[in-house]
Amino acid sequence: MFHIYRYLITLLFFSINIRAQNFNLDSLKGRLTKTSNKIDALKIKYAIANGTKYTLPDTATNYINDCINEAKIIKFDSILGDAYKLKGILFDEQHLSDASINAYFESIKYYEKLNDVLGSAKSSANLGIIYRKIKNYKQAISFFHKSNSVFTSKDFFKGNLIVYQNLIICYTETKLNDSVEFYAEKCLNLANKMGYEDPFTYGNCAIVLLDKNPKLAEYYLQKTIALIGQDDTRGNKDVALWKSNLATLKLQNGNTTLALNLANEALSAYVNDIYCKESFSIHLLLKEIYKTNNNYKLALYHDEMALKISDTIYSASTSSAMQELYEKYNAEKKEIEIKNLTQLNNEKTTASKRKNIFLIILAFILIIVAVLLVVVFKNFKVKNEQSKQLQYQNKLIEQKQKEILDSIRYAKRIQQALLPNQKYISKFLKK
Repeated sequence: MFHIYRYLITLLFFSINIRAQNFNLDSLKGRLTKTSNKIDALKIKYAIANGTKYTLPDTATNYINDCINEAKIIKFDSILGDAYKLKGILFDEQHLSDASINAYFESIKYYEKLNDVLGSAKSSANLGIIYRKIKNYKQAISFFHKSNSVFTSKDFFKGNLIVYQNLIICYTETKLNDSVEFYAEKCLNLANKMGYEDPFTYGNCAIVLLDKNPKLAEYYLQKTIALIGQDDTRGNKDVALWKSNLATLKLQNGNTTLALNLANEALSAYVNDIYCKESFSIHLLLKEIYKTNNNYKLALYHDEMALKISDTIYSASTSSAMQELYEKYNAEKKEIEIKNLTQLNNEKTTASKRKNIFLIILAFILIIVAVLLVVVFKNFKVKNEQSKQLQYQNKLIEQKQKEILDSIRYAKRIQQALLPNQKYISKFLKK
């Protein structure tokens, strides 16, 4: 009964305000090649990634990875919150929920570092959307409430509106109808307060009120169909769901003619795409309409078509599930390979650092030994010079001493030659 989430605008609204219609990739690339300012280059890379995230996801991924790596090198944290948030969007587009969740948590980390409360709340809302998609409604509701309180305090009504729409889906899936009605009413009141006629807000409220207030539900469904019809950017499929719901309401009121017209109009939107859940639901509706009109032949035809579509969808969903598992396996395999390579690089880096430390210590020891050898050699040389000097001085002293002794001996001989003999002196002294 509730097909709300297929038509909910899962608006990931957290990016630099670059208008997609004015986005010129070649111009930005030209500016990137000319700029020498690293911060300007990061902003341009982010702009390119943001502008190509839906049209050229591989290009966007390359630019945003470069942006993140270079921003970390120059420690330009103010862009990292937005960059990781954009990376989360890219992973979400590839249905890589775990990688998307990790990217959003990284963005929150940098927003909190910059005290950017609103930026953190926007990433929390995006986390809520991811958790809703993987049917973890408890976590989704928690993140929606967390972000909603910030949006309210900052008067960010657009954020409130998106949170309310997502909470309607979560509470619908968890069968909490009172909460569904509560947030449907809040969603409608806020849209009216903003002067914003959102067709999906009216449509969601109509679905909530189908049983309790059919007249008001019919008014909201007609309003939804009219608003979508005024939007040139939307196709027949965008309005088909609401026409089928209005047809269901008309059938309940007994107006089978209008119900049949609305159901056929809804079915015509899927003439080139009949094997889908929407087409299946419309065929079942047409079966009930023709059955009510006692046209059992056409009722049987639409019943057979619904069964055929159901079998095809089941086969396709099984194949899709296997493909998804295969993609997850490959993604996990790549992550393990990257982890192993990172670990190997870390081990090599550690070994290289240890080797460098050993070489530095060895070089330091060799320098110390060389210095000690130089000091010892100089001391030895000085002592050798001193020893030679001392020997030379000793020789001089010995030579002087010899000369003095020779002079004394020579003087003594002269003295002895001049003085009379001792016996002669003794002889005369007696007299």
